[in-house]
Amino acid sequence: MLYEDELADNGIAVMSCKVRVMPERLLLLCRFFLRLDGVILRLRDTRVYVELGSNTVIRQYTAKEESYDVVQSKLMTQRENVPEALRDASRVAPLLRTVEEDMDVCSFAQD
Repeated sequence: MLYEDELADNGIAVMSCKVRVMPERLLLLCRFFLRLDGVILRLRDTRVYVELGSNTVIRQYTAKEESYDVVQSKLMTQRENVPEALRDASRVAPLLRTVEEDMDVCSFAQD
């Protein structure tokens, strides 16, 4: 967790980063999650894959969002604990619509 703010009890903003390093590759996920109570939920994911053997870097960016009321009603139909689920970006991510996706691939020569 890099940053968290409860927005004066009107929602939540969280910036987190996960890194996994293995002999063959490196994986990075940076996630920004915003929930404004009664207004909107937004999710911004940037994933970076580094293939060390092939000297390739792939960056994937995904932006998702949905209105608060739509997500809340979807959670209710799934019999979820709504207040708890609205605090968890991983649980609401499948309920948000994708508004932007981008992928870049970069290969570099090794000296």
